[in-house]
Amino acid sequence: MDIPVLASVAFFIAASILVPGTGTIRIGAGPLPRGYVVAAGFAAAGALILGLAAAERRYGGRILSFLRTLYPLLLITPFFLESILLSTQVFGGRSHDAFFRSLDEAIFGFEPYLEFYKSFESFPRFNELMFGSYFSYYVMIATVLWIPWIKGDRRETERSVFVYFLIQFAVAVWYVFFRVQGPKYWVPELHSHWYGSFRGFFFVPFFQRGFETVTLSGAAFPSSHVLFSSLCVLFAWRWDKRFLALYLPMLALVLLATVYIFAHYAVDGLAALVLAPLLFYGANRLYDALPVGRAPNRVPGRATGNIPRSAAGRA
Repeated sequence: MDIPVLASVAFFIAASILVPGTGTIRIGAGPLPRGYVVAAGFAAAGALILGLAAAERRYGGRILSFLRTLYPLLLITPFFLESILLSTQVFGGRSHDAFFRSLDEAIFGFEPYLEFYKSFESFPRFNELMFGSYFSYYVMIATVLWIPWIKGDRRETERSVFVYFLIQFAVAVWYVFFRVQGPKYWVPELHSHWYGSFRGFFFVPFFQRGFETVTLSGAAFPSSHVLFSSLCVLFAWRWDKRFLALYLPMLALVLLATVYIFAHYAVDGLAALVLAPLLFYGANRLYDALPVGRAPNRVPGRATGNIPRSAAGRA
């Protein structure tokens, strides 16, 4: 379970040392290249991960078991944001947007991200639906891995964490070396238009403020929103198909929302739909090939922390 997480930590330590110029941080008397500080932060995170594993092995208990299994969720945002910042430095920040913009036009005969929002921008309720759907992605990825844990299957939770974060690792590395900014940063009309003319009630002003303060340029292809929403659907298919009634509509709305708020080219979402099942299948096969994947389920009972200390240690 820890392999892809620690691999991500190691990658970002090395990348931050080799490419430290993602900003400066003032510590003490003078500024320090941001990359060195980030590398130290990720090294500390790696030490905490190993310490948490050791603590659960020694003490067991409900809280430690929960944290030990689901701690990687805390690292999703740092990994994603760091990959964006590194992408601005690698290969001189070269962007492949021109190709994907032309690909959108070649496939559809027009540019969906330019036309979609113009048709509904004056409808506050529709804006709320789109921006709210974009927000729902963060709720989905923060909670989806809780499902097998709540159902009492820690073994399945560990498998799912491995699968999810192996894909997260692969995508983060891809973003660093293959920079696509997305329409709102690349297309001059959209960059000047921005989000000020959208009207809404809660989610619209929330993202209007957020997009003014956080730069998310460089991780457009494939769409992480669509890719990991698709993973939610695939996890639901594996665990309990009743969850498909929730995740399938949300996936459709997220796919539309990424284009509506011109965060992505349409092909970004379509590529994610194709890649998700391939990556999901490959990551599961890799887990099955590992010794832990071939071992019998060694944790009896519910995964609420009522696990014998010896079993928790071996987990």
